[in-house]
Amino acid sequence: MSANHRAINGQGDVAGTDTKTNQSMLWPRALPPIEIDAPAGGWAPVAVGVNNGQTVTGYYYIDGSVSCFMWTIEQGSVDMGWSGHGRIGDRLGPGRRTRQRSDMLAA
Repeated sequence: MSANHRAINGQGDVAGTDTKTNQSMLWPRALPPIEIDAPAGGWAPVAVGVNNGQTVTGYYYIDGSVSCFMWTIEQGSVDMGWSGHGRIGDRLGPGRRTRQRSDMLAA
């Protein structure tokens, strides 16, 4: 396997890109790999995160711009949008560029 591993969760699942095919993938621990496609109309998805529920997040290209996606086994890829300035932190509110640790624990 030739891969660019971007994230690993606490269960040992890995998200990243198969560098031979340039396909985003989820490699569930001890199971066959799963291809991750971009949401409808998009291309070149890049998986950058995976949680313990095997939800993968990343970005992809659509209509000459970049947007974020969330992927699950049940729903496939879903567009999550992108801020007008290309910084996902802008969607969190004025003056905030990243989520605070307390926000993440409460979510």
